[in-house]
Amino acid sequence: PMPVSIAQWGVPGLQVNAPPVTAALPTGCSSKFVLLDNHDVPVHVSGTVGDALAGDNLTVTPCGPSAANGVEMGPGRHNLLTAAGANSGLDFDQLAFRSAAGGSADHSTGLLVDRSATAGPKIRIDGQSRTSYDLTVTGADARFWLVLGQSQSAGWHATVDGKALGASRLVNGYANGWSIDPAGRRVLHVELTWTPQRVIWIAIGLSAMAMAACLVLALRPGFRHKMVPLADEHRPTGPGRASDSVPLPFEWRSALQYRGAPPKAKVVVGVTVAAALVSGVLAGWWTAPILGVAAFVCLRFRKARRILTFGSPACLLAAGAYVAAFVTFRDTYLRFGWTSWFDRVAPLGWLAVLGLALDVVVERCWLRRWWSSAEEPDE
Repeated sequence: PMPVSIAQWGVPGLQVNAPPVTAALPTGCSSKFVLLDNHDVPVHVSGTVGDALAGDNLTVTPCGPSAANGVEMGPGRHNLLTAAGANSGLDFDQLAFRSAAGGSADHSTGLLVDRSATAGPKIRIDGQSRTSYDLTVTGADARFWLVLGQSQSAGWHATVDGKALGASRLVNGYANGWSIDPAGRRVLHVELTWTPQRVIWIAIGLSAMAMAACLVLALRPGFRHKMVPLADEHRPTGPGRASDSVPLPFEWRSALQYRGAPPKAKVVVGVTVAAALVSGVLAGWWTAPILGVAAFVCLRFRKARRILTFGSPACLLAAGAYVAAFVTFRDTYLRFGWTSWFDRVAPLGWLAVLGLALDVVVERCWLRRWWSSAEEPDE
Protein backbone atom coordinates (compact mmCIF):
# COMPACT_ATOMS: atom_id res chain seq x y z
CA PRO A 1 0.00 0.00 0.00
CA MET A 2 1.07 3.53 -0.70
CA PRO A 3 2.08 5.70 2.30
CA VAL A 4 -0.21 8.39 3.70
CA SER A 5 -0.24 11.50 1.48
CA ILE A 6 -1.89 14.93 1.42
CA ALA A 7 -5.04 14.84 -0.70
CA GLN A 8 -6.04 18.50 -0.29
CA TRP A 9 -4.44 21.68 1.04
CA GLY A 10 -6.31 24.87 1.78
CA VAL A 11 -5.58 28.27 3.25
CA PRO A 12 -8.51 30.40 4.54
CA GLY A 13 -9.04 33.59 2.57
CA LEU A 14 -7.15 32.44 -0.55
CA GLN A 15 -8.64 31.25 -3.84
CA VAL A 16 -7.34 30.11 -7.23
CA ASN A 17 -7.26 32.92 -9.77
CA ALA A 18 -8.21 30.79 -12.79
CA PRO A 19 -8.90 32.30 -16.22
CA PRO A 20 -12.46 32.00 -17.53
CA VAL A 21 -13.20 28.88 -19.55
CA THR A 22 -13.92 31.00 -22.62
CA ALA A 23 -10.47 32.62 -22.57
CA ALA A 24 -7.88 31.61 -25.17
CA LEU A 25 -5.33 29.07 -24.05
CA PRO A 26 -2.24 31.11 -23.08
CA THR A 27 0.49 28.99 -24.67
CA GLY A 28 1.89 31.50 -27.17
CA CYS A 29 4.55 30.34 -29.63
CA SER A 30 6.50 27.72 -27.73
CA SER A 31 9.23 25.25 -28.68
CA LYS A 32 8.80 23.02 -25.63
CA PHE A 33 6.06 20.82 -27.06
CA VAL A 34 7.36 19.22 -30.27
CA LEU A 35 10.76 17.78 -31.26
CA LEU A 36 11.47 16.67 -34.85
CA ASP A 37 14.74 14.87 -35.59
CA ASN A 38 16.26 16.30 -32.38
CA HIS A 39 15.31 19.86 -33.39
CA ASP A 40 12.72 21.99 -31.61
CA VAL A 41 9.66 22.90 -33.68
CA PRO A 42 7.93 26.08 -32.46
CA VAL A 43 4.17 25.53 -32.39
CA HIS A 44 1.13 27.41 -31.24
CA VAL A 45 -1.64 25.54 -29.45
CA SER A 46 -4.96 27.27 -30.03
CA GLY A 47 -8.25 26.67 -28.28
CA THR A 48 -10.01 27.76 -25.14
CA VAL A 49 -9.31 26.97 -21.52
CA GLY A 50 -12.62 25.13 -21.43
CA ASP A 51 -11.59 22.93 -24.37
CA ALA A 52 -8.35 22.01 -22.63
CA LEU A 53 -10.05 21.19 -19.33
CA ALA A 54 -12.70 19.10 -21.08
CA GLY A 55 -10.14 17.19 -23.13
CA ASP A 56 -11.57 18.45 -26.43
CA ASN A 57 -9.53 18.87 -29.60
CA LEU A 58 -6.96 21.65 -29.72
CA THR A 59 -5.24 22.90 -32.86
CA VAL A 60 -1.45 22.74 -33.15
CA THR A 61 0.11 24.88 -35.88
CA PRO A 62 3.71 25.88 -36.64
CA CYS A 63 4.72 29.37 -35.61
CA GLY A 64 7.82 31.52 -35.66
CA PRO A 65 10.28 31.02 -38.56
CA SER A 66 8.45 27.90 -39.79
CA ALA A 67 5.00 29.51 -39.85
CA ALA A 68 5.22 30.58 -43.50
CA ASN A 69 6.45 27.31 -45.03
CA GLY A 70 5.27 24.80 -42.48
CA VAL A 71 7.52 21.98 -41.33
CA GLU A 72 9.77 20.71 -44.11
CA MET A 73 10.82 17.07 -44.14
CA GLY A 74 12.88 15.41 -46.82
CA PRO A 75 12.70 11.79 -47.99
CA GLY A 76 13.44 9.02 -45.51
CA ARG A 77 12.56 8.28 -41.93
CA HIS A 78 11.90 10.99 -39.35
CA ASN A 79 11.48 10.85 -35.58
CA LEU A 80 8.73 13.00 -34.04
CA LEU A 81 8.48 13.38 -30.28
CA THR A 82 6.09 15.36 -28.07
CA ALA A 83 6.80 16.47 -24.54
CA ALA A 84 5.37 14.58 -21.59
CA GLY A 85 2.28 16.24 -20.17
CA ALA A 86 3.74 16.18 -16.66
CA ASN A 87 6.52 18.50 -17.86
CA SER A 88 4.80 20.67 -20.48
CA GLY A 89 1.27 20.91 -19.06
CA LEU A 90 -0.36 19.45 -22.20
CA ASP A 91 -0.70 15.83 -23.31
CA PHE A 92 -0.57 15.33 -27.07
CA ASP A 93 -2.72 12.34 -28.01
CA GLN A 94 -2.37 12.78 -31.75
CA LEU A 95 -0.62 15.03 -34.25
CA ALA A 96 -2.06 15.05 -37.78
CA PHE A 97 0.11 16.15 -40.69
CA ARG A 98 -1.52 17.64 -43.76
CA SER A 99 -0.06 18.88 -47.01
CA ALA A 100 -1.34 20.15 -50.31
CA ALA A 101 -1.03 18.28 -53.58
CA GLY A 102 2.62 18.01 -54.56
CA GLY A 103 3.85 18.12 -50.98
CA SER A 104 3.71 21.86 -50.31
CA ALA A 105 2.39 23.19 -47.01
CA ASP A 106 -1.38 23.34 -46.52
CA HIS A 107 -2.37 26.21 -44.24
CA SER A 108 -6.11 25.50 -44.25
CA THR A 109 -7.61 24.66 -40.91
CA GLY A 110 -10.89 23.08 -41.96
CA LEU A 111 -11.70 19.43 -41.40
CA LEU A 112 -10.43 17.00 -44.01
CA VAL A 113 -13.65 15.00 -43.70
CA ASP A 114 -17.08 16.30 -42.77
CA ARG A 115 -17.87 14.75 -39.38
CA SER A 116 -21.34 16.19 -38.99
CA ALA A 117 -24.07 13.90 -37.72
CA THR A 118 -25.65 13.61 -41.17
CA ALA A 119 -22.45 12.88 -43.09
CA GLY A 120 -21.49 9.32 -43.96
CA PRO A 121 -23.08 5.98 -43.07
CA LYS A 122 -23.78 4.78 -39.55
CA ILE A 123 -22.16 1.68 -38.05
CA ARG A 124 -23.65 -0.56 -35.37
CA ILE A 125 -21.44 -3.14 -33.64
CA ASP A 126 -23.52 -6.31 -33.26
CA GLY A 127 -20.72 -8.36 -31.78
CA GLN A 128 -16.99 -8.25 -31.26
CA SER A 129 -14.09 -10.16 -29.79
CA ARG A 130 -10.32 -9.82 -29.85
CA THR A 131 -10.21 -11.47 -33.27
CA SER A 132 -13.47 -10.52 -35.00
CA TYR A 133 -16.09 -7.81 -35.50
CA ASP A 134 -19.70 -8.18 -36.64
CA LEU A 135 -21.01 -4.87 -38.01
CA THR A 136 -24.18 -3.50 -39.56
CA VAL A 137 -23.77 -0.45 -41.82
CA THR A 138 -26.80 1.68 -42.72
CA GLY A 139 -27.37 4.90 -44.64
CA ALA A 140 -24.60 4.40 -47.21
CA ASP A 141 -25.61 6.02 -50.50
CA ALA A 142 -22.11 6.23 -52.05
CA ARG A 143 -18.74 4.50 -51.87
CA PHE A 144 -17.14 4.95 -48.44
CA TRP A 145 -14.07 3.84 -46.45
CA LEU A 146 -14.41 1.44 -43.55
CA VAL A 147 -11.44 1.87 -41.21
CA LEU A 148 -10.42 -0.64 -38.54
CA GLY A 149 -8.22 0.92 -35.89
CA GLN A 150 -5.86 -2.06 -35.67
CA SER A 151 -2.32 -2.18 -37.04
CA GLN A 152 -2.48 -2.76 -40.78
CA SER A 153 -1.94 -6.43 -41.60
CA ALA A 154 -2.83 -8.88 -44.36
CA GLY A 155 -4.24 -11.10 -41.61
CA TRP A 156 -7.42 -9.02 -41.36
CA HIS A 157 -10.12 -10.34 -43.70
CA ALA A 158 -13.27 -8.35 -44.46
CA THR A 159 -16.53 -9.48 -46.08
CA VAL A 160 -19.70 -7.60 -47.01
CA ASP A 161 -22.80 -9.79 -47.10
CA GLY A 162 -20.49 -12.78 -47.46
CA LYS A 163 -18.40 -11.33 -50.31
CA ALA A 164 -14.69 -10.79 -49.64
CA LEU A 165 -13.35 -7.24 -50.00
CA GLY A 166 -9.76 -8.22 -50.68
CA ALA A 167 -6.62 -6.88 -49.04
CA SER A 168 -6.88 -3.82 -46.82
CA ARG A 169 -5.24 -0.48 -47.61
CA LEU A 170 -2.99 1.46 -45.23
CA VAL A 171 -5.01 4.29 -43.64
CA ASN A 172 -3.86 7.00 -41.22
CA GLY A 173 -0.36 5.59 -41.30
CA TYR A 174 -1.20 2.42 -39.35
CA ALA A 175 -4.81 1.24 -39.73
CA ASN A 176 -6.68 -1.11 -42.07
CA GLY A 177 -9.06 0.43 -44.61
CA TRP A 178 -11.45 -1.05 -47.14
CA SER A 179 -13.28 0.85 -49.86
CA ILE A 180 -16.91 -0.33 -49.92
CA ASP A 181 -19.44 0.26 -52.66
CA PRO A 182 -22.99 -0.16 -51.28
CA ALA A 183 -24.35 -0.73 -54.82
CA GLY A 184 -27.77 0.58 -53.85
CA ARG A 185 -28.07 -1.46 -50.66
CA ARG A 186 -29.16 0.51 -47.61
CA VAL A 187 -28.16 -2.16 -45.08
CA LEU A 188 -24.78 -3.93 -45.21
CA HIS A 189 -23.57 -6.76 -43.02
CA VAL A 190 -19.80 -6.54 -42.56
CA GLU A 191 -17.60 -9.14 -40.89
CA LEU A 192 -13.96 -8.49 -39.95
CA THR A 193 -11.89 -11.53 -38.97
CA TRP A 194 -8.30 -11.99 -37.84
CA THR A 195 -7.56 -15.11 -39.92
CA PRO A 196 -4.19 -16.12 -38.32
CA GLN A 197 -6.16 -16.99 -35.19
CA ARG A 198 -7.34 -20.15 -36.95
CA VAL A 199 -3.78 -21.47 -36.90
CA ILE A 200 -3.56 -20.65 -33.19
CA TRP A 201 -6.75 -22.57 -32.43
CA ILE A 202 -5.50 -25.57 -34.43
CA ALA A 203 -2.17 -25.46 -32.56
CA ILE A 204 -3.95 -25.23 -29.20
CA GLY A 205 -6.16 -28.18 -30.14
CA LEU A 206 -3.18 -30.30 -31.20
CA SER A 207 -1.35 -29.36 -27.99
CA ALA A 208 -4.37 -30.39 -25.91
CA MET A 209 -4.57 -33.73 -27.74
CA ALA A 210 -0.85 -34.31 -27.21
CA MET A 211 -1.15 -33.55 -23.49
CA ALA A 212 -4.11 -35.92 -23.19
CA ALA A 213 -2.15 -38.66 -24.97
CA CYS A 214 0.83 -38.13 -22.65
CA LEU A 215 -1.45 -38.42 -19.61
CA VAL A 216 -2.93 -41.67 -20.94
CA LEU A 217 0.50 -43.16 -21.55
CA ALA A 218 1.74 -41.99 -18.16
CA LEU A 219 -1.24 -43.26 -16.16
CA ARG A 220 -1.75 -46.52 -18.09
CA PRO A 221 1.66 -48.16 -18.70
CA GLY A 222 -0.04 -51.36 -19.84
CA PHE A 223 -1.62 -49.47 -22.74
CA ARG A 224 1.68 -49.76 -24.59
CA HIS A 225 1.43 -53.54 -24.72
CA LYS A 226 -1.65 -53.35 -26.95
CA MET A 227 0.26 -51.34 -29.53
CA VAL A 228 3.20 -53.79 -29.93
CA PRO A 229 3.23 -55.20 -33.50
CA LEU A 230 2.43 -58.89 -33.86
CA ALA A 231 5.90 -59.60 -35.19
CA ASP A 232 7.41 -58.24 -31.97
CA GLU A 233 5.19 -60.11 -29.51
CA HIS A 234 7.40 -63.21 -29.53
CA ARG A 235 10.72 -61.40 -29.67
CA PRO A 236 13.02 -62.85 -26.95
CA THR A 237 13.40 -60.67 -23.92
CA GLY A 238 16.59 -60.08 -21.96
CA PRO A 239 17.39 -61.66 -18.60
CA GLY A 240 14.96 -60.53 -15.95
CA ARG A 241 12.78 -58.70 -18.49
CA ALA A 242 9.28 -60.17 -18.40
CA SER A 243 7.87 -58.24 -21.35
CA ASP A 244 8.62 -55.36 -23.68
CA SER A 245 5.51 -53.65 -22.30
CA VAL A 246 7.10 -53.25 -18.88
CA PRO A 247 8.45 -49.68 -18.59
CA LEU A 248 12.06 -49.35 -17.53
CA PRO A 249 12.91 -47.22 -14.48
CA PHE A 250 14.67 -43.93 -15.11
CA GLU A 251 18.45 -44.06 -14.89
CA TRP A 252 20.70 -41.02 -14.89
CA ARG A 253 23.29 -42.96 -16.85
CA SER A 254 20.89 -43.31 -19.77
CA ALA A 255 20.50 -39.50 -19.86
CA LEU A 256 24.25 -38.92 -19.82
CA GLN A 257 25.45 -41.37 -22.45
CA TYR A 258 24.13 -43.30 -25.42
CA ARG A 259 23.89 -47.07 -25.54
CA GLY A 260 24.39 -49.34 -28.50
CA ALA A 261 26.79 -49.53 -31.41
CA PRO A 262 28.33 -46.39 -32.96
CA PRO A 263 26.29 -45.19 -35.98
CA LYS A 264 27.62 -45.75 -39.46
CA ALA A 265 29.49 -42.98 -41.27
CA LYS A 266 26.68 -42.28 -43.71
CA VAL A 267 24.23 -41.92 -40.83
CA VAL A 268 26.56 -39.49 -39.08
CA VAL A 269 26.90 -37.35 -42.21
CA GLY A 270 23.17 -37.44 -43.01
CA VAL A 271 21.97 -36.54 -39.53
CA THR A 272 24.62 -33.80 -39.13
CA VAL A 273 23.67 -32.11 -42.42
CA ALA A 274 19.93 -32.45 -41.71
CA ALA A 275 20.30 -30.98 -38.21
CA ALA A 276 22.26 -28.00 -39.55
CA LEU A 277 19.74 -27.33 -42.34
CA VAL A 278 16.67 -27.56 -40.09
CA SER A 279 18.27 -25.34 -37.46
CA GLY A 280 19.35 -22.78 -40.06
CA VAL A 281 15.84 -22.55 -41.52
CA LEU A 282 13.93 -22.40 -38.23
CA ALA A 283 16.31 -20.70 -35.80
CA GLY A 284 18.61 -18.60 -38.00
CA TRP A 285 21.72 -19.20 -40.06
CA TRP A 286 24.14 -18.75 -37.14
CA THR A 287 22.54 -21.66 -35.24
CA ALA A 288 23.19 -24.13 -38.09
CA PRO A 289 26.85 -24.82 -37.20
CA ILE A 290 25.97 -25.06 -33.49
CA LEU A 291 23.39 -27.81 -33.91
CA GLY A 292 25.39 -29.44 -36.71
CA VAL A 293 28.51 -29.74 -34.54
CA ALA A 294 26.41 -30.99 -31.60
CA ALA A 295 24.88 -33.68 -33.83
CA PHE A 296 28.29 -34.80 -35.15
CA VAL A 297 29.90 -34.98 -31.70
CA CYS A 298 26.96 -36.85 -30.16
CA LEU A 299 26.93 -39.34 -33.02
CA ARG A 300 30.66 -40.02 -32.59
CA PHE A 301 31.06 -40.05 -28.82
CA ARG A 302 28.70 -41.91 -26.54
CA LYS A 303 29.22 -39.65 -23.49
CA ALA A 304 28.61 -36.50 -25.53
CA ARG A 305 24.91 -36.89 -24.78
CA ARG A 306 25.51 -34.49 -21.91
CA ILE A 307 25.68 -31.68 -24.50
CA LEU A 308 22.02 -32.14 -25.44
CA THR A 309 20.82 -33.26 -22.01
CA PHE A 310 22.01 -30.06 -20.34
CA GLY A 311 22.37 -27.77 -23.37
CA SER A 312 18.68 -27.68 -24.30
CA PRO A 313 17.42 -26.64 -20.83
CA ALA A 314 20.30 -24.15 -20.58
CA CYS A 315 19.20 -22.44 -23.82
CA LEU A 316 15.62 -22.19 -22.57
CA LEU A 317 16.69 -20.85 -19.17
CA ALA A 318 18.98 -18.29 -20.82
CA ALA A 319 16.14 -17.00 -23.01
CA GLY A 320 13.79 -16.77 -20.03
CA ALA A 321 16.42 -15.02 -17.90
CA TYR A 322 17.01 -12.44 -20.65
CA VAL A 323 13.29 -11.65 -20.92
CA ALA A 324 12.90 -11.43 -17.13
CA ALA A 325 15.92 -9.15 -16.76
CA PHE A 326 14.83 -6.97 -19.68
CA VAL A 327 11.33 -6.45 -18.26
CA THR A 328 12.65 -5.91 -14.73
CA PHE A 329 15.33 -3.33 -15.42
CA ARG A 330 13.79 -1.51 -18.41
CA ASP A 331 10.36 0.02 -18.99
CA THR A 332 10.20 -1.03 -22.62
CA TYR A 333 7.28 -3.35 -21.89
CA LEU A 334 5.10 -0.27 -21.44
CA ARG A 335 5.69 0.84 -25.01
CA PHE A 336 4.01 -0.26 -28.20
CA GLY A 337 5.70 -3.24 -29.83
CA TRP A 338 7.72 -4.19 -26.75
CA THR A 339 7.62 -7.90 -27.60
CA SER A 340 9.73 -7.30 -30.71
CA TRP A 341 12.70 -6.63 -28.41
CA PHE A 342 12.83 -10.35 -27.59
CA ASP A 343 13.34 -11.51 -31.18
CA ARG A 344 17.08 -11.62 -30.54
CA VAL A 345 16.70 -14.50 -28.06
CA ALA A 346 14.11 -16.44 -30.06
CA PRO A 347 16.87 -18.63 -31.59
CA LEU A 348 17.71 -19.86 -28.08
CA GLY A 349 14.17 -21.15 -27.70
CA TRP A 350 14.42 -22.88 -31.06
CA LEU A 351 17.76 -24.43 -30.07
CA ALA A 352 16.16 -25.81 -26.91
CA VAL A 353 13.35 -27.50 -28.86
CA LEU A 354 15.59 -28.70 -31.69
CA GLY A 355 18.13 -30.01 -29.19
CA LEU A 356 15.51 -32.21 -27.53
CA ALA A 357 14.36 -33.53 -30.90
CA LEU A 358 17.96 -34.15 -31.97
CA ASP A 359 18.61 -36.14 -28.79
CA VAL A 360 15.80 -38.54 -29.69
CA VAL A 361 17.11 -38.96 -33.24
CA VAL A 362 20.70 -39.54 -32.12
CA GLU A 363 19.59 -42.09 -29.52
CA ARG A 364 17.74 -44.03 -32.20
CA CYS A 365 20.84 -43.92 -34.40
CA TRP A 366 22.97 -45.45 -31.63
CA LEU A 367 20.36 -48.15 -30.92
CA ARG A 368 19.79 -48.65 -34.67
CA ARG A 369 16.05 -49.00 -34.16
CA TRP A 370 13.14 -46.56 -34.09
CA TRP A 371 11.12 -48.27 -31.37
CA SER A 372 11.66 -48.67 -27.65
CA SER A 373 12.68 -52.05 -26.35
CA ALA A 374 13.21 -53.61 -22.93
CA GLU A 375 16.39 -55.25 -24.22
CA GLU A 376 18.21 -52.07 -25.20
CA PRO A 377 21.95 -52.69 -24.83
CA ASP A 378 23.82 -51.34 -21.85
CA GLU A 379 26.93 -50.48 -23.85
